[in-house]
Amino acid sequence: YNGLRLPLAFGLVVMAYLGLKGAILAISLAHLAACLAGSYFLYRKGWKWDGVDLSLPKAWFKGFSIPLLSIVRSWIASTDCPLLAAIAGSEIPVAYMSASYSLKSPVVYGQTTASGLYAKMLTGGEGRDVEEISRLYFAITTFMVVTVICLASPLMSLLKPEYADAYWIAIITVIYTAIHGLLATFGSAVAGKETVDLKPSVGIKDFIKSFLFKWSFLSMKVHLLGLALGSLLAVIFLMWKDPILVASAYPIGWLITWCISASKFYRMAKRVVSFNLPFRAVSYTHLRAHETSL
Repeated sequence: YNGLRLPLAFGLVVMAYLGLKGAILAISLAHLAACLAGSYFLYRKGWKWDGVDLSLPKAWFKGFSIPLLSIVRSWIASTDCPLLAAIAGSEIPVAYMSASYSLKSPVVYGQTTASGLYAKMLTGGEGRDVEEISRLYFAITTFMVVTVICLASPLMSLLKPEYADAYWIAIITVIYTAIHGLLATFGSAVAGKETVDLKPSVGIKDFIKSFLFKWSFLSMKVHLLGLALGSLLAVIFLMWKDPILVASAYPIGWLITWCISASKFYRMAKRVVSFNLPFRAVSYTHLRAHETSL
């Protein structure tokens, strides 16, 4: 999908001058190609169309509360930009904040280490699998975080020279992104170990009592708290009439809430699967990454 999306967007938007229509068409064509490729791989694995089994949608609908929480959580997480524009009455703080958010990508890549953890937990994974994934996560993420912190100012200036003054917002952003990525890794283990959705007869109350629901509900509350704290800070920072300071409101809010809630997520994950964070390996990785960056 990503391999097709960028060249299609370049060809349709830049070379064909289609503008917004070209951007939408590029994404649509890339999604269509990804769906066709996925269908082909399923066909090679022996997948055949045998009609619709209505018992499956009924069973899935009983667990609607969990994906519903994920949808609400995603909506809350993406509301900071329009809220900041509404509070500040200007798009300038939003531009600074969006520029800092663009440096999330190298840090987010560390979450790919947990792509197989969910499947591993479904087939009887143990705590040592979580520990190994944590080592891999820190091996990639720590290096990326240290690199972005050291190069925050020049990286921001690549987007626009004026953005270099907001380098410290990018530092805050990558730190809370790394914390969120680690907790998302634990979430994959919790989702894989939870067996409530595998039971033949299960009701909505069973889903609500499950750790899968509790994890999603806690994540939604953290996002809501971070959004509220960021909004409060934005209102307070307006008194200084500094757009860069106002732009830092939501990143600071996210950082505070994720730091406070990290221990809660960690304890909940340990109740599902017994594991320990490899602090010695993490410390060594951090030192090596720091030396490499220097």
